[in-house]
Amino acid sequence: MICVIQVNHGNNLLQATSQNRPIEMNKTRQWAMLFFAPQGLLMMYFAWTLVFPPTYLTSNGISFTYRKTSSSITILKATESATGDLTIPDKISQKKVTSIRKHAFSNCRRLTSVTFPATLKKIGQGAFAGCTNLVSLTFQGDAPSTHPFLTLAKEAKAHIIPNATGFGNTFGGIPVIMGATASCW
Repeated sequence: MICVIQVNHGNNLLQATSQNRPIEMNKTRQWAMLFFAPQGLLMMYFAWTLVFPPTYLTSNGISFTYRKTSSSITILKATESATGDLTIPDKISQKKVTSIRKHAFSNCRRLTSVTFPATLKKIGQGAFAGCTNLVSLTFQGDAPSTHPFLTLAKEAKAHIIPNATGFGNTFGGIPVIMGATASCW
């Protein structure tokens, strides 16, 4: 599947194409301004770069921005139009996905399930707030640190793999079901 992402930023239309891989979007703008001064004509030259966080596009069309450090990835924000099942990758650009920022998937009302990689260590406050149709959270590793999951579907459940640690009968305020299978690729 090949997808095209377009971002409008002021008068700048940025476009990138992806085939299930990260997209880096940058745009450099240059301006020359003329000023008239008593000593004559003065020209000032400005250049700046608009840097957008890189965007990851999943195989089913859900996109989210992320920040990379020297050793890890933090998911920043998904588009609120995210629909269906989301599998968060364990790596992006050869770096482990270790955290999800607060409010990253908030108000993704059409999201129904999320599978978290074993590399995930932290889920930010309100990361899935307002995801009122989210019924299944599957964890492929040990429990990440998190805040309560707010405003999910009433029937939401956390599915965990056998021998996972850090989970109780509930996790983030939702019931835990033991015995999920992990499928990593």
